[in-house]
Amino acid sequence: MLIPSHMKKFIAISAFCLLAFAGCSSSAPSGGETPEKAVAIAKCLDDKGVEMYGAFWCPHCKDQKKAFGSQAEEFIPYNECDPRGENEVSETCIELEIQGYPTWIFTDGSREERVIPLSELQEISGCSDAEIQKYNVTSQE
Repeated sequence: MLIPSHMKKFIAISAFCLLAFAGCSSSAPSGGETPEKAVAIAKCLDDKGVEMYGAFWCPHCKDQKKAFGSQAEEFIPYNECDPRGENEVSETCIELEIQGYPTWIFTDGSREERVIPLSELQEISGCSDAEIQKYNVTSQE
């Protein structure tokens, strides 16, 4: 069966849209933590002065944010390095010599240039289970 060219275009665009938006509706963290614990970890990271640097177009940054889930996204200590991005801090990124995304900078000055599981971020940053409790979240083992 021959498919008319206008239908081929419609099918291609529909397939692209479906693939582009697949998984975007999930609000749950992708790392196995509850949404409440992910929010608590994000708040603890922010309180400790841990910073994430990235770019709006970076797929790894999107993966890192997805690990927190949509409920925690507003609490992630995220800094936009692309001057075209919203609330950008590109000059700070240049001063800090941010070279890869995402880059996490911890309070001791150490940095990691990769997607980090939330449990590892919690450990590296020193966000103990007791501190997580202060955000009214029950820690899961």
